[in-house]
Amino acid sequence: MIDYWFSTMIYVQDLSHTFDSNFNNYCYQKILDIKSHHKRSVPWYCNTYATLDVVDLSEDLQISKLIEECKSHIKTFSKSFGLNCNVKCVDCWGNIASTGDYQERHVHPKSHFSL
Repeated sequence: MIDYWFSTMIYVQDLSHTFDSNFNNYCYQKILDIKSHHKRSVPWYCNTYATLDVVDLSEDLQISKLIEECKSHIKTFSKSFGLNCNVKCVDCWGNIASTGDYQERHVHPKSHFSL
């Protein structure tokens, strides 16, 4: 399904058939573990923790499966525009926010798709 939010199109796909709550817990614990050993290196103007520039999550076997699944959906999404994309994951990071935390407005320059 593709939703149009203002000028941004959002591709929505339920991945619960492939990744269950155990996978969600795995990712959450992975990021918590990274957070306990590494300070955030990117100077964000918010209090959300991110693994960006700390650990590349694409090197994790479980998370790489998610990346491959997402790449498949990106190809499907791009085909709806008549495009045949060679999809490459450049960066993979996770965020953890607690109640009251926020993420500042930002863009992902030089990226055609963000997940």
